[in-house]
Amino acid sequence: MAVFRLLTLGFGAGAFGAVILALVSAGLNALNVQALIGLPPPPAPESYLPLFYRAVVWGGIWGVLFAVPVLNRLWWLKGIIIGVLATLAILFYFNPAVTTPPMRFAYALVLNAIWGIAAGAWWALVSGPRKNGRRYGTFMR
Repeated sequence: MAVFRLLTLGFGAGAFGAVILALVSAGLNALNVQALIGLPPPPAPESYLPLFYRAVVWGGIWGVLFAVPVLNRLWWLKGIIIGVLATLAILFYFNPAVTTPPMRFAYALVLNAIWGIAAGAWWALVSGPRKNGRRYGTFMR
């Protein structure tokens, strides 16, 4: 049961990080940051909701990696590493034929690092101590 709890908490943390990422991304779009750094404009407003749902689901899927009992005390670093892994997966696995400009890659890294910090903060908050006071995964450290 403990594994299922960790997996669902990880999914929830990733989904929370995706919601925060969507808010930050909307704020950056309102400030026209993409145009300032030479990236194409954001998608049309009618496509925001499907993109948001997709981001929340994929954020949750990537958030499952928080259940791996490594770097639990450094939740922010763990989140950034998972965010970088997600960016690399998008770049090399999901869209390998698409030529990505370096600035778009850097922008994606920054946004996914924000996702990782938000998801890691939620993970650290909700995966608190068990009844005996120990945190999940401490027996593996």
